[in-house]
Amino acid sequence: MTEALGRKITLDDFQIHLGNPCIIYIQNLHMANADWGSEPDMMHIGKLSAEINPNSLWAGRIEYRKLTVDDFDILLERDASGMGNWRLDNKPHPPQTGGGIAIIPKDRAQFPLLIDMQLRHGLVRLRTSSGKILRIAADNFDIGTDSDSAPMHLSWQGSYNNIPAQLNAEMDPYQVLHDAAKPDRMHLIIALSKSKLNFVGTMMNPLDSDGVDGQMQIQTTELGELLSMLGIQQPSGLSLSLSGPFTRQGDHWRWHNTVGALANNDLSGDLALDEGARAKPDHIDFNLSAGKFDLKSVWDGLAAGPKMQAGTFDDITALFLNLKLSAEEFLYGSLHLFSPAVELKIEPGKVALMPSTFIFSGGKTTMSGDITSARNNLQFTANASISGGKMTQLASWFHADPNLLTGDFDIAARLDMSGPILDQALKSNSRGGMVFSMNGGSVAKDSLEKTSVDLRTLFHHDDGHVPVQCMLGILYLHNGTGTLDPLKLRTSQGSLTGDGQIDFMQQRVDIVMQSDAARSGTFALDIPLRISGPFSNIGIMPASSPNFLHPAIQNLSAPLQQLAAHNNCLR
Repeated sequence: MTEALGRKITLDDFQIHLGNPCIIYIQNLHMANADWGSEPDMMHIGKLSAEINPNSLWAGRIEYRKLTVDDFDILLERDASGMGNWRLDNKPHPPQTGGGIAIIPKDRAQFPLLIDMQLRHGLVRLRTSSGKILRIAADNFDIGTDSDSAPMHLSWQGSYNNIPAQLNAEMDPYQVLHDAAKPDRMHLIIALSKSKLNFVGTMMNPLDSDGVDGQMQIQTTELGELLSMLGIQQPSGLSLSLSGPFTRQGDHWRWHNTVGALANNDLSGDLALDEGARAKPDHIDFNLSAGKFDLKSVWDGLAAGPKMQAGTFDDITALFLNLKLSAEEFLYGSLHLFSPAVELKIEPGKVALMPSTFIFSGGKTTMSGDITSARNNLQFTANASISGGKMTQLASWFHADPNLLTGDFDIAARLDMSGPILDQALKSNSRGGMVFSMNGGSVAKDSLEKTSVDLRTLFHHDDGHVPVQCMLGILYLHNGTGTLDPLKLRTSQGSLTGDGQIDFMQQRVDIVMQSDAARSGTFALDIPLRISGPFSNIGIMPASSPNFLHPAIQNLSAPLQQLAAHNNCLR
């Protein structure tokens, strides 16, 4: 047997009873791996019994009337050229022909006729091209048919990467399987506890799951379950459904013209996967589009999983992934982002949001950033800007009076933080800044006079607007707390100046504003006002004068310094 297979075979017990059928019993069989294999054995079988049609031994393929295997362990892997260790003739793509005693099939033409096969308590380990091991445990695995011209029935119960699963399949008769020129038709259903995969199509090389062409549908109420099957440990409560034409040719997998939904958001687009070379990550590309896309439903599903930390981050980024998503509109509660175009790239140890754009408050918004992992720490950097935003639209989003302040505004912001967990990093090791700038527009005259506590507001009401010369706010962020200094509003009839703090961890604000006595008028009391309280219940009361700490603008990043320098309030 060793000479026939070209692999060393050892066993403890071998019995054969000649007759019709020919009965074979084997115990504790070991089959050596290929010379380049990662382990000495490719296969181990505890017990095997078989009833064989003796005439089939000389026909090029074996007919097992009954085959029972108990307690087995099989390792499947490929070398750098793509040749599988199950290829016994050392050819990556052997000719699909019969001939010879087919103890173990070399190709689909030699695949045995299994009238009744039962496998129990086994494990198949599949080493991917990236070096990861996929574990397929079989509690029960059955193949049955009435004859070589009748359809094949296949069922399997076990687990995939420790996720309980089962498979049921209807396939073409063995006569089709043995004809390499014909595609092998099949209907496969894989069911997990919260997920289901349905494939209807053909395979030209079913032994390698290659030459695939058909329709595939996936439905899950917990995306994390599917990710765990791929070796990515990131549980989430996201629901996903996708369906469309599915193909595989060699290392290239494609799921194109797909339609479906993520967390009840309709999606369409293309998905492609290119398997990496041996011990190299795979490359995955998503190009998706949507109509209205509710970000909150996605965030809530992701938030149900564990906190992002260095260990889980390394698992998530063990591949190359490029995701492009465009939509008519992103929604997050009352927030509306129009015409978004987002591109996310993942590579080993890094997640990057490429410069992505959308329309917010009437202005062009650009965001970018990245997360990297090094020495059990996560490094996070984010940049954002809004150009040509409309104050009336921004006020409406905050449920404020849209007539209070009008005009165009610009914003630039940056955030840097690091730590083993991002939530902790914001609190203990973060820094950044934001600049809000206006060089024009108008402010309601009545509001300006009330802010300066002008006595004239007790005797008249004025609905007019005063031209704004400039407005500037600079926020310096350190460990989750933002210092606002200065906050300036300058008009021809008055000026306001203030400072304060915004605690993003405790979600509280404390800002003091005061009018400029030199500009506010003779009848103004110029009493400072404190704007403070939790984000959900901000109040206004008299206060002492602002502190005016004036942190150095040089502490800001270059784009933020540039935006501040062009504001008239600093001149």
